Amino acid sequence: EIRKDIPIDDIRELKHQFSLSSGDGARRMVIINEAEKLSDYAVNALLKLLEEPPEKSLFILITAHEELLPSTIFSRAPRIQFGLVAEEKLVSYARAEGLNESRVRDAARLACKRPGVLVRLCQDKGFFEAMERKAGFMDRMLRSSIPDIFRAAEKIAEDPVARRDAVWFLFAALRKAFILKATEGDAISFLDSIKKIDHMQYCMETTNVNSRLALEALFMEAKKVYSRNRPIFS
Repeated sequence: EIRKDIPIDDIRELKHQFSLSSGDGARRMVIINEAEKLSDYAVNALLKLLEEPPEKSLFILITAHEELLPSTIFSRAPRIQFGLVAEEKLVSYARAEGLNESRVRDAARLACKRPGVLVRLCQDKGFFEAMERKAGFMDRMLRSSIPDIFRAAEKIAEDPVARRDAVWFLFAALRKAFILKATEGDAISFLDSIKKIDHMQYCMETTNVNSRLALEALFMEAKKVYSRNRPIFS
């Protein structure tokens, strides 16, 4: 079950765990992923922990939408920004891992600048082949007719993993197209589409919006700019 927010009960349980002495003086780390999903009550409860953190504790809040975090969080925690890893660095890593030279570039593209995914691509042949199939499908789908796109959206909407992968490949392709167009002085339409797609993707994850309809809108927005460019993955 995908929860739309992080409830106060989770923070209460966290406080309870900290109240239990470990007895060995060990450091404890708390990682809150998608911290923008903290409910208002959960934020208020967490602030008390951040103001007076237990000894030898570290709190890490992860978010891709920092604008949705309350200012009270920022005032109590330093901000560290992480970006995606450049493709050339991924290529160097893949070569160092001994990946077949003919597949090094493909692995770097399929990883979409995510080092963790690249590691798995280098280690798991089955995963590599599955990602190739998904990327090829996405590329062909976005160049297809509108009825075909709608049929694909209906199928993808049924599988949370397929939805995630589809959005990742879509963003990767549009980012690459955006960089190419930026050098040509024609990047405005790409940037506008990327912003719209990011908003639609976030709504799909955090609200009860119909996934099929959201994917249809997302794919149609991407098709406006995607189909004018050469294949990214295939």
